[in-house]
Amino acid sequence: MMNWYGVTCDSSNSTITHISLSNNNLTGIMDFNIGNLPSLVYLDLSKNKLIGSIPDMFSNSSLTYFNVSMNLLNGSIPASLQNASLLSIL
Repeated sequence: MMNWYGVTCDSSNSTITHISLSNNNLTGIMDFNIGNLPSLVYLDLSKNKLIGSIPDMFSNSSLTYFNVSMNLLNGSIPASLQNASLLSIL
């Protein structure tokens, strides 16, 4: 069984479904593509020190929960996030 801090996998440990790294003093820009994590449904990066804008990385996303509040982010919400059909909490 995989045991990564803040990361939860499905029952077969083959795909990542949840990332919860709230309040971990993470710094830097959000420079990743969640399109590489097609089973990810929950992403919480709130209460950190992330800077810059939210990248346009949400096309074909399965996210239902996305939280980046209480960071130092700026800019507008990307179109792919605005159009994320499964997202219920932003």
